[in-house]
Amino acid sequence: MTLHYTLQFYDYWHTGSGLSGGTYADQVVNKTGKGLPIVPGKTIKGLLRHAAEDLLALGDEAFSQEQITLIFGEKSEEKADEKSPATKVGTCWFSSAELPADIAGQIAEGKQTEALYEVLAATQINEHGTTADGSLRQLEVTIPLTIVGEISGATEAQRAMLERCLRYVKRLGQNRSRGLGRCQFKIMPNE
Repeated sequence: MTLHYTLQFYDYWHTGSGLSGGTYADQVVNKTGKGLPIVPGKTIKGLLRHAAEDLLALGDEAFSQEQITLIFGEKSEEKADEKSPATKVGTCWFSSAELPADIAGQIAEGKQTEALYEVLAATQINEHGTTADGSLRQLEVTIPLTIVGEISGATEAQRAMLERCLRYVKRLGQNRSRGLGRCQFKIMPNE
């Protein structure tokens, strides 16, 4: 069974690529080969796993550690050898979330990708109330927009758990505790 969703961002957001943009920005966002924004599937998986663990800790009876491990998999704490794998793979597969194909095609064709991004600057203020030397940082962010993704391999019971996790997530990406990345997942009806 496949669960399709939309991910609506209400604020600027940043999922980091780990790369620097040189003089443009200290940190740039993840992008496809065509320069379009993307939230990697592993980021979606990690957010939903964290949501499931939070809901379990809050006493939600729909969740158990066994079900969480079954859906998301498990990393082995011990060093892997030839007889035992380093991980146990979960039953679900998480696609990357991207712009819908029709919109992505229009933007890439018109070479309008630069309109999808802004650069935010921040600096540290020292004890004298002035800018601390060397503290200017620039962060590339993506504008608020809607992207789509899917989760496949879930049973009906797992789908219900994943839907609860999707509704639980309210922010995504870097600096989400500082106002970036406010979002909402919406489950799309089965076709």
